[in-house]
Order: sequence, then structure tokens, then C-alpha cells
Amino acid sequence: GRMATLKGTAALDANGKTLTITNSGDQRNTNFVLLGDQQPTLPSSGAATVEIWFRHNAYKTHSKLFMVGASADDELLIGVDGYNEGAGMSATFNRESAGSLGLATIGTNYHLSMTVSEPDAEGTTTLTYILTDVDCGTRISKVTYAAANWSLANLTQTYSTLGWGTSWWNNFDAEITVDEFRVWNVALTDEELAASVKAGPDVPLYVALTMAPEASADFTGHAVSVGDFTGAGEVKGGLTVAHEAKITETLTVAGDLTLSGPLSVSCGTPIVCSGVLTLDEGFSLRVADFPGPVVIRAEGGIVNKAGELKVRGWTLTQSEKEISLEKSGMMLIFK
Repeated sequence: GRMATLKGTAALDANGKTLTITNSGDQRNTNFVLLGDQQPTLPSSGAATVEIWFRHNAYKTHSKLFMVGASADDELLIGVDGYNEGAGMSATFNRESAGSLGLATIGTNYHLSMTVSEPDAEGTTTLTYILTDVDCGTRISKVTYAAANWSLANLTQTYSTLGWGTSWWNNFDAEITVDEFRVWNVALTDEELAASVKAGPDVPLYVALTMAPEASADFTGHAVSVGDFTGAGEVKGGLTVAHEAKITETLTVAGDLTLSGPLSVSCGTPIVCSGVLTLDEGFSLRVADFPGPVVIRAEGGIVNKAGELKVRGWTLTQSEKEISLEKSGMMLIFK
């Protein structure tokens, strides 16, 4: 929910989904995105993961894809060293190289992740950088760096930017397109990141994990709006939502659907499910302010493991394929 400020030529497309930074010549501190309105972008403690889907449009010497730090300290960043034959991606910690990530060519779509672990017993934090070629699905590199006696609590977050050329000599603003930028307050595993890459920038992570059965994660407590699916088509292969969810627009599931956490609905047709709808232990239902009627369809029937369902102010009845709630002449139906 934080705001970002577009500087210079940094601009979003007509749909507000893709960011592009272009430059005229070699410029510094002119064309970039200031994240978080000078508020911390990463968690102030614990662990974190940053995901960026991007591509280079031109090579700019020592440009910075992502940076967090004080004005010119560059404590934690992912840099791009631009050359005619390719852009050498490099990870940096406190102005020291954390390792080379390899070449990134113009026009190729990449996914870059940076995970920051919680400190171990000796106070060492592990930073892991992974660069993947999205177009061919090939992991280019994985680099780990051990930051001794350091944690996120030590990170100065005066500035968090995309594409900023620092005040260092010959550090120019980047020319990049960013399709997605994500920050998590957990250190995602390799399997979770691989599932995210495979699913793409328009698919929320817990759906990506459903698409990749070999990956698993407990995101209980990390609420994600199911309404984020809207416009992306149906979710294929079924879906499990193991955390709190809010449905504000129609979610179409081709397959079975399992709901394991609190669910809030506030639209006419929040769910269309072709398979079995399972209400697991921990499921509860809340009807948000909505004039009704509300209809949720489960063509394969309903399996209720949550026990007796109660919604304050509503009268509930249940059959094999239908749960209906009536209030003031309105009805909420599960079919």
C-alpha cells in the first residue's frame, strides 16, 4: 500500500502494470523510481525477499537495478555493469562485491531475487541472489554472501530505488523495463522462487505454489487479496488458499478449491469452481458490506471439514451442493 515516486522519464504503461525508465544520454539521479516515499522498503528486522521481473533496454555503465541505503552509501543493492557485449549483473553489500551474477542481454526477460536470512547464532546474515532467464526458463546464476555481524536492523533505508545512478563517478541511471517488483517479509526457498518464476509476474505466489506441487510453503498470516486474480483468467489445476483471503471480484477455479482460513466476500459472484469445494479446518466466512445477492458455485459439491458454520446476522442452511445464508431478504448461496 505504499506509494512510489516516478522521477524524470520513469513512467507506467496505460494499464499501470509495466514500468519503463528511459534516458537521453548518460544521466545520474534523474530518471528512476523512488520506492516507499522515503519510508523503509524492506522489513526492519527478521528476513526478507525481493523479486524483480525486468529487462534491459540499453546498457548503462554501473547502473543500479535495485538499491537500498543512505543517499550515497549503497548498503544493499544489485548493480548492472554495462558493456557493449552485455550487461554484467553484480550484487553488492556495503560497497563491496557480493559476487557476479553473469551477463544479461538487451531485450531478454529476467527474474532476479534477493533473499535476506535472519541472523544465525553467530550474528551472520546470508544474502542469496538468483538470476533467471525467464524466456528460456534457465537459471543463470546463484550467489550467496555471508554478512558477518549484520542484520536488516542495521540497514539504513533512507533511499530505496529502482534504476538510480548514484553520485559515484560514472554511475548512470538504468534503462530498464520492470514488469513486477515484490517484497516479502520471509526468506523464500529456492523451490518457492522457482514456482514464482514459472508462474510469471501476474500470478500471486500461493497460486504459483499450487501450480508447482513440488513446492510448499505456509503463508498463514500473510493475507493476499484473491481479487488480484481478476483479469488473469482462470486458475487451472485447482487451488488451495491456506491463509486469510478477501474476494472482491470473481475468482474462477478449474478444478478443486480448498479454503483453510478466514474468507471475506464482497461481490455478486466471488467464486466459480468446477470441482469440489472443501471448507477445511480453520475456515470461517464473513460477508462484507454488499447489497447482494452473492453466489458461490462448486459444481463438484461441498465438503465441510470446518464444522458448523455460523455467520452473525445470517440464517444458514446446507445441502450436498449448496450452502445458503439469508439476511433481510438476501441470500448467499454455495452450489
